[in-house]
Amino acid sequence: MSIANRIKIAVLKTAGIMLLCFGVLLLIVGIGMTIDSGAPQSKEGPPIALSSLVFFVPSAILLLQARRIGRAQELTIALAELIRSYRRISLAELSNKLSTPLPLLMKTLSRALSEGSISGTFDRTTDEFIAGGTGNANTASGACPSCGSPPDGLYLPGDTIRCTSCGTVYSA
Repeated sequence: MSIANRIKIAVLKTAGIMLLCFGVLLLIVGIGMTIDSGAPQSKEGPPIALSSLVFFVPSAILLLQARRIGRAQELTIALAELIRSYRRISLAELSNKLSTPLPLLMKTLSRALSEGSISGTFDRTTDEFIAGGTGNANTASGACPSCGSPPDGLYLPGDTIRCTSCGTVYSA
């Protein structure tokens, strides 16, 4: 998790907790003033107690925002770790392993790529993500030695390719 996001989460949580504490304090003061019915300020208690609610809503929003950012960062970290452990992995398999809907996974994957958490390329023909640093993925690994048919996708050096035309298995 980046330092900027940690600071942002800490600031949101601190501000949310401070607003929540101030709201609770006002609520207690308002209730206390209402209970003391003999005092001349007892009529001011209910409005003070109700005004404390003004602080609960912003505090809840800030705390939920901090939680959302934290979860997004955790998902980005888990995604980066999972991708680093595979040379290539399909997006459906990534989605399944992280128990994340595909649209959210794509958004998180885009964020991780732009932040530099991971590097790699997409193979649009097989809907796979190929991790960076595993060699250059290419389609120019040569034609099938038996029939001359070109490969049907991106392959890494050392991948085993099965020709879709004749079924011959050869190495990239």
